[in-house]
Amino acid sequence: MKIAVGELMQAQPILAELAMAKIPFRASYHLSRLLRKTYDDVSVFSEKHNILVKKYGHEVKPAGSGNYQVDTDKLEDFQKELTELNKIEVEIDYIPLTIESMGEISVEPSKLLNAMWLFEDSAKANA
Repeated sequence: MKIAVGELMQAQPILAELAMAKIPFRASYHLSRLLRKTYDDVSVFSEKHNILVKKYGHEVKPAGSGNYQVDTDKLEDFQKELTELNKIEVEIDYIPLTIESMGEISVEPSKLLNAMWLFEDSAKANA
């Protein structure tokens, strides 16, 4: 499956939440494999994002904290480069889980919006 690295990053909060949830073993195994397989892509994205923030920003107080903020006058250039970074496609060996395989888990719909690619409806999968 090809996916933009930005989409993968947007799915990280729900992936982290699902990683801590009590879900059926098969779904848990499948998600654990996805997390392991995407670890490098997530790490590289985070590293490149931090480089961009430092390139277009400045360190905030206290000095030496390692926290940076993008300068307002450089925000447009930062966003342009970040958009390009988000568009990079990565190939992941992943077959979407059926919604039914997740068991009786409750998740807020707003959290799923950026991770719809993780799941498929079993009716469509069997069609």
